[in-house]
Amino acid sequence: MHEEFLMGNEAIALGALSAGVNVVSGYPGTPSTEVLETIAKRNPGTVYVEWSINEKAAMEVAAGAAYTGARALVTMKQVGLNVASDPLMSLEYIGVKGGMVVLVADDPGPISSQTEQDTRTFGMYSKIPVFDPSSVQEAYEMIREAFSYSEKYHTPVFLRPTTRIDHGYASVRIHDEEEYEHTEIEGFVKDSSKWVIFPKLSVVNHAKIEARNKDLTKVFSEYEKNKLYPETGVCQGSGLGIVSHGISFAYVMDHIDSQNMPRLLKVGTPFPFPEELAVKFLKGLERVLVVEELDPVIERALFYLCGKQGIKVQILGKLDGTVKASGENTVTEIDRLVQTFLGKSPSESKPSLPALPVRPPVLCAGCPHRASFYAVKQAMKGKKTIYCGDIGCYTLGNAKPLDMCDTCLCMGAGINIAQGVFHVEPDTKAFAFVGDSTFFASGITGAVNGYYNQADMTLVILDNSTTAMTGHQPHPGTGATVMGETVTPVDIESVLRGIGIQIVETVNPLELSKAVETVRRVADQPGMKAIIFRYPCIVRYRPKGKKAKVNAEACISCKRCINELGCPAVIIKDQKAYIDETLCTGCTLCEQVCPVHAISGGEAGSLEEIVQREREKNQAAADPKAIDSKTSDPKTSDPKTTDPAAEMRREAQIGYSGKVQRASVRKNIVLSGVGGQGTVLASKLIAAAAMKQKLPVKTAETIGMAQRGGSVFSHLRIGEGIFSPLIGEKEADLILGFEPAEAVRMLPYLKKGGTVITSTRPVIPVTAMVGGAPYDVSAVIGYLQAEVENLVLIDVDRALSEVGNDKVLNTLLLGAALKSGELGIEKETLKEALCEMLPKKVWEVNFRALDFPAAK
Repeated sequence: MHEEFLMGNEAIALGALSAGVNVVSGYPGTPSTEVLETIAKRNPGTVYVEWSINEKAAMEVAAGAAYTGARALVTMKQVGLNVASDPLMSLEYIGVKGGMVVLVADDPGPISSQTEQDTRTFGMYSKIPVFDPSSVQEAYEMIREAFSYSEKYHTPVFLRPTTRIDHGYASVRIHDEEEYEHTEIEGFVKDSSKWVIFPKLSVVNHAKIEARNKDLTKVFSEYEKNKLYPETGVCQGSGLGIVSHGISFAYVMDHIDSQNMPRLLKVGTPFPFPEELAVKFLKGLERVLVVEELDPVIERALFYLCGKQGIKVQILGKLDGTVKASGENTVTEIDRLVQTFLGKSPSESKPSLPALPVRPPVLCAGCPHRASFYAVKQAMKGKKTIYCGDIGCYTLGNAKPLDMCDTCLCMGAGINIAQGVFHVEPDTKAFAFVGDSTFFASGITGAVNGYYNQADMTLVILDNSTTAMTGHQPHPGTGATVMGETVTPVDIESVLRGIGIQIVETVNPLELSKAVETVRRVADQPGMKAIIFRYPCIVRYRPKGKKAKVNAEACISCKRCINELGCPAVIIKDQKAYIDETLCTGCTLCEQVCPVHAISGGEAGSLEEIVQREREKNQAAADPKAIDSKTSDPKTSDPKTTDPAAEMRREAQIGYSGKVQRASVRKNIVLSGVGGQGTVLASKLIAAAAMKQKLPVKTAETIGMAQRGGSVFSHLRIGEGIFSPLIGEKEADLILGFEPAEAVRMLPYLKKGGTVITSTRPVIPVTAMVGGAPYDVSAVIGYLQAEVENLVLIDVDRALSEVGNDKVLNTLLLGAALKSGELGIEKETLKEALCEMLPKKVWEVNFRALDFPAAK
């Protein structure tokens, strides 16, 4: 056994590997994605791993593996379970031979989903056992145990972590590779009476399932992850009890005095419910508070149990309005609930904040989707249209000024919705936008349906050669698998022509005039037709071309570049358009839009050049001898920086080998900024340094859509006795602001006497530039000066200019935090962590930023 600092999803992945998993399939979806990715990265060479084309396919692949006696894991998020539910419902009636865990990461909030669903409810509906971890450590242990229960009872089981477990980080005790379990696989044994589902078999197996789940209510009462804590101190004999689960249990524990604690019940298996243990908990109590998210699953189970056992107790929760009915639970909300329930005065209300800029996520600067949307908008001016969107980065096309997403329902739905509108309003020019990954996942059926049923519509495929929204995973059109294999890509144009669609045209959206002409011509043709806008994702294939510049004298201040495109790299400065070179990719779209040609100099590189560069990169990756060639990435060829995360994990392992005496440091730190500023990296640097000092660490952060120009925050907690990765209001020792308005947004977390260190450079959101509420940065800074006793303002424009690099804002702020004494770690330790996580070529400039005198 050893200890590593892991994201929850990484811990789950390593738990599955240690349990001897043989086959892993899934489909990307925040917050579940990193589970499968981690298994692929740390695969000992014995596990088959695939990104399936959708969750239904993934479920069926895993089921087939489990039929052979192999241990199988299938991963998805909660809305992905909807796609996989058809095979899963029947699979529960058929059963499995090998252990099969269905990992469904729920997204309360929702933070990056269309809906917030509770897989615990689905578990009850489908009669499938549910395991619900309350910490990163428990997630690691639970998936190992889930495989055992699945194998023993021949049923698939759910592991249901939520976002704050999936994307939380903590020090986790895990098995060494030589301690991993190994599965003996019998192989598939033909037996049509077992594996072929028919009504008679379903009736028989349904009865068995009901009997099994009844037994599991007793078995789970003895399961160690379901735990009863006796009341202590002044709470003894009070008649008060609290029931919770998942991350909410960690929030409860963080705000209860262990010396004066009411009776507690932690529920790790919400279905089948541990009835005998719950009865022990309920007896002798007068009032019970149930804290859970999202559905009142535990609360209803307790009401049922009280009726069944004749127990009289008042139960408070969602059903009576004590706990809110929807949305993610927060640390502060649960603190107030618990204190009120215990008869204590809740914390005072949060401070009144000034008007802050609305900062929704936006398409990245240089994103080819912006050009695609703009081309369609220009081509269809003055015509009756509907633009049906889909799930992916391009959903952000709904924001102004593009306003090109009239509908969005679920993956692949836009294509069929466009057909439905056409059949009712044939005079409407119906468009459906779908990404390349989504086309393979669920768009092909819509294309077939439209062609077969003679819909008059234009299918627009936004092909950026990756699954961008969830972290740039490969898909059938990329020519690569998650296991690093090079395969023949599935050609979208050939698929469309194979369906029978005759008009299929491919165009580079950054060639604006050609793109507009193509849309006009294709949209005027009758029937089902398609346009493929092809240009790689600007994040994954960042061009090495030149940045655009504005000739201020030629600029007529018409703001067309801003009001029509909404690119975050184009702002107003001194009443003229201005290009932020740190964001500009040289895509030239603004140059083509400018009516007086005041913008010039951009050079993104042709599509052919990028394709050739990617081909060379893939060939180098496939050929071990080419790793040290001139075409390889310098970061990849440096053995010290091959995998920064692996380096960090190895160091954590070394640091925790044997018994160590940990320092008595305890810090709560909030980092806040805008997507792309390096907020999350700064958090990881602090965490890595704290680990080197043998300090327990927990972190939680926003991941997903917020990275695209939205607000980003990271909570970091250092020290012993911490349960939750999130910080409650008025508990933060330090707020590190990468942007002044984002620092103000986090002020409710600052404790009395806490410190705020923030950049004074504003990041103006697109919404403020295209007619939204203006952003008055001077008012924001004035508020900070008036309200924060310990405030450090950093003129980062001057500081970064003197440092000589505009990309080291995060280390500049970390240097200021070191000097304040509120970071709780040493400079040399932070430098060591920096060297392990960043390429050698940037060490020196980051050291200059850490040492910069302006950061005193």
